[in-house]
Amino acid sequence: MMKLSPRPLYPVVGALLWAFVMSIMTPPMASARTVLQLEDGVVLSFADGDIDIRSGSGELYDVEISEDGEVTLIADYLNIDADGTIGEDDWYINDLLMKNALVPAAGLFINRVEVRDLLVGALDDETMADAQGVVTEQSLFRMTNMSLEAEEALISIDEISSLPIRLGEPIPGNIVVTEGGLAVKGMTVMPLEQTRGRNPLVDKFAERGLNAVSLDFILMTTTDMTETGMYVGYEFVSDIHDLAAIEFAIRFAVDEDVYARLLPLLAAPEDNAMALLGLSGAIAVESSRLVIDDSGLGDIAFAVAAEEEGVSEAEYRSMARMLAADGVGATFPENVARLLPPIEAMLKQGGRLTATATPDMPVPLTSVIGFAMYPDLAISQLRIALTHQP
Repeated sequence: MMKLSPRPLYPVVGALLWAFVMSIMTPPMASARTVLQLEDGVVLSFADGDIDIRSGSGELYDVEISEDGEVTLIADYLNIDADGTIGEDDWYINDLLMKNALVPAAGLFINRVEVRDLLVGALDDETMADAQGVVTEQSLFRMTNMSLEAEEALISIDEISSLPIRLGEPIPGNIVVTEGGLAVKGMTVMPLEQTRGRNPLVDKFAERGLNAVSLDFILMTTTDMTETGMYVGYEFVSDIHDLAAIEFAIRFAVDEDVYARLLPLLAAPEDNAMALLGLSGAIAVESSRLVIDDSGLGDIAFAVAAEEEGVSEAEYRSMARMLAADGVGATFPENVARLLPPIEAMLKQGGRLTATATPDMPVPLTSVIGFAMYPDLAISQLRIALTHQP
């Protein structure tokens, strides 16, 4: 039985912890601030507190990390409770709390960072080995009250957090991650004043009284182990407040024996190209769903496009429907009568467009080659259906 790795959580955590992990490698020198001079020009300093050099456990105040003389991270407070040896495979964070963190180069501020129950020593493991023990059902990664100044907008986020992790034991001693994911709440994008008059999309938002766009989204994965096999599902749900909602879900049936044999080879895909092809044969689409709920975003997009083309919005929508008719007719000649009406309705008036795939039996990914040559085959084998609601 294969074991699934919760590696989607690793890059986010690793980016925040890496500078700190690399920084505490030598004993402190006596000074008004405690300073740890490190290799490769990395320096950690703090005004007060203490730290265990071996495990990295400690409580630090007024923390600053710099590299080659440039400050890379500033934090008011950092507290780590860890086991093992920092930088080694056994380094395990029981709890981490960082307050008022600033990454100057990125213009990123994070009010609070929390990490709990994570085997950080596995973060730099470039192999796709068994990750059992990396997380528990109490594992957590959370950042709250973030702000970022991008090139043309101010971005704030109330919270980015890992979703609750669920573990399963389909057979004794074989623990797998069966549920996990990431949630982003209260993400607000506010265009800077200088973008007005230069960005048509921003101008159209402003005309409708929208000086900022807010959204939430969730990305999650689930794994079901049954007597008939293993099933892996992915789901993305996004709510763009007062403008649109998008939902996408797909569920795969996996030949776990084939997958388990190929998984080690995928650690070096450039040397094992055939493993990728074999993997596509071990995974099949069981079902899929896409829902687009347009409650105003389409109007704004069509208004911008129509203005750029120098026509009215109604004329542009008509042009879009004609292009859609040509495209669907040329690509899916045998199914144009079923597919085109809901697409035209969506382009004409917005509303909700739903696309589902419910094949009679799972369809291997290798069939995609045949679908590219004969697209109508995808409609029949995947049993794709489109519906529209005003």
